Amino acid sequence: MEKFIKKLKDKINKISDKWDIYIEEKEKNEIIINDKKPEKIKNSNLRGIALRIFKKNKMSFVSALIGNGDIDHLIDKLKDSLFIEGYKEHKFFSRDTDDNNLKLYDANIKRESFKSKTKKLLEMEKYTKNLSKKIKHIRDIGYFENFENIFYLNSDGFKDNYTKAYIYTFLSVIASDKNDEVVVDGIKSGIKFNDFDFKKIGEKTAERAINLLNAKSVPSGKYNLIFPYYIASEFISYIAPLFFAENIRKKKSLFWQNKDGDKILSENITIKDDACENWQIGSFPFDGEGNSGFNKVIVEKGILKDFLYDNINAVYFNKDKPGNSLRPDFNKLPQCGAANFYIEKGNYKLNEILKNFSGIFINSIMGGHTIDTVSGNFSLGINGWLYKNGKMFHPIKETLMTGNLKELFYNVEYVFDDLDFYFNFGSPSLFIKDVLISGKE
Repeated sequence: MEKFIKKLKDKINKISDKWDIYIEEKEKNEIIINDKKPEKIKNSNLRGIALRIFKKNKMSFVSALIGNGDIDHLIDKLKDSLFIEGYKEHKFFSRDTDDNNLKLYDANIKRESFKSKTKKLLEMEKYTKNLSKKIKHIRDIGYFENFENIFYLNSDGFKDNYTKAYIYTFLSVIASDKNDEVVVDGIKSGIKFNDFDFKKIGEKTAERAINLLNAKSVPSGKYNLIFPYYIASEFISYIAPLFFAENIRKKKSLFWQNKDGDKILSENITIKDDACENWQIGSFPFDGEGNSGFNKVIVEKGILKDFLYDNINAVYFNKDKPGNSLRPDFNKLPQCGAANFYIEKGNYKLNEILKNFSGIFINSIMGGHTIDTVSGNFSLGINGWLYKNGKMFHPIKETLMTGNLKELFYNVEYVFDDLDFYFNFGSPSLFIKDVLISGKE
């Protein structure tokens, strides 16, 4: 790799004195179980490279799989590629730290054989199916591994690499009785293999499915809601782009007119974006343009403190610490993105609040991608359970949650202490008061 990079760098320097090289090596493994047997066991590998050069306030970009053609061919593609306008404001920033000791790779993932992992999934399927006669089928049990080696260097002298791995699993549980049938999906993601209790994942998913049978709607009106951590974490993934500087600059965010110091959310809400947390999927020692990852407070007790910046938007907004230039793939340009974006946990215990809770405990939200991120308006399908005075009254379906994001987050009354993550987005469970619910009269 070192000889390859040196030869490539020497050739790029002859074209421009401002450039960067991004290389990723990826391995993906997957196991799919259906009907008590493995349906698919797959391994795939790739090595990809992306080159950028900057010249006269323009940028040229090419990418390719390493091994598809020689370096000279890649350089010719770079010379012939279309130069993109709008890079007058781009620059490379100096790195704050050389610390590259983040724990992002669990060797236990590789130690466990494919045979053993397949056995665990088959056991999860059997165990979950046997929990109740109401569990009719377990569908699409999946287990996925992602290994990454990232190399980056640029013309300002930055050069480094890191290794990361993460895994996730999911299943669909179908429950039915003589009157109804429901499907509930369960998912867990993380970095540590031993954190995955496959039977427990199946058990929790099955419990939710059984408890949703024979659901009905509720009268329209305002209800108190509880978003459990697994729903709140997914919901936060829809909200994070509101804080991307690119969307602020383009006026594509609900908060584009807000400044540091404005109150934008409930005082019970603190949001952070942390790239430096050990054993978290979104962590990294440096981002896709060589900037140090760090822990950023985005909202503190409801007060806006900062947005997330890639390099070009950091220059535009006169910021000196970007740290959020992320590359979804080697063949895509760096863009604003989140590291580990999460609501900080609170001090309340969910079980204590549930003892006297009247309202709706959400099981799933449908249509999160339809949220209008500029106006903040939303109308989302929900299902879950109606509670009265601490008792589960009946499951609900055919119900809409409508409103505006600002109002929704202003109405967060309690933040619980059960923080968990949905990939790189996290939240504890949330109690939200007075949300408009449209049901059937």
